[in-house]
Amino acid sequence: MRKKILFLGLVLIAMAAISFQSYSKRGNLGNLILENIDALASEEWGNYVRCIGSGSLDCPVNHVKVDWIISINNLEGLY
Repeated sequence: MRKKILFLGLVLIAMAAISFQSYSKRGNLGNLILENIDALASEEWGNYVRCIGSGSLDCPVNHVKVDWIISINNLEGLY
């Protein structure tokens, strides 16, 4: 009987360790996904980018906080 209780206790500890490990990996996956989204979005700025003012937006050119970001993807038709 004592061996059965010891075995059951070890099984419960192992299940708790596996659950904790699975939960901690899930939290890191969220950070990884956010980094990938940021990396993919960083290439979406057009040929012409102009940052104006001083505010809370991060300018993609020099990474300074600005108020306005103007991006033009196609310069055809501009004089």
